[in-house]
Amino acid sequence: MSRIEIVSAENGVVVTGSGTHVFEMTPGKRADAVRRMLTQIASDLGSGLSVSVSVIDPSGEEPPAEDKKVLWLTPKEVAEEYGVKEKTLQDWRGKSVGPSVSKICGGIRYRREDLDSYFTENRVKTIEQD
Repeated sequence: MSRIEIVSAENGVVVTGSGTHVFEMTPGKRADAVRRMLTQIASDLGSGLSVSVSVIDPSGEEPPAEDKKVLWLTPKEVAEEYGVKEKTLQDWRGKSVGPSVSKICGGIRYRREDLDSYFTENRVKTIEQD
């Protein structure tokens, strides 16, 4: 079994194994970044592997990550997690733009997968990113 090392960095995580990968994280988004990181590692390694995961927080400052089992988010939850104002979401719904939305039991809900896809597909590259 190959050894993979996951090291916390000031603004993300560095994964060293067959190569070095950097996963940039922002406050409040670490659990999602770790999920993406583990998904990528599993994809790179393939199937039929024995995997053991240990999480080390040397500074003791990182609170336990919340389990991201919630698949459907309210506009308020979207605003809190993604930083998009509820008013902006409402405007997008009125103009039939933005991420897909569903009405469930009389309430507006966004599927997490739809949000992630929308924000990834609609990234704008700025001059500073060259």
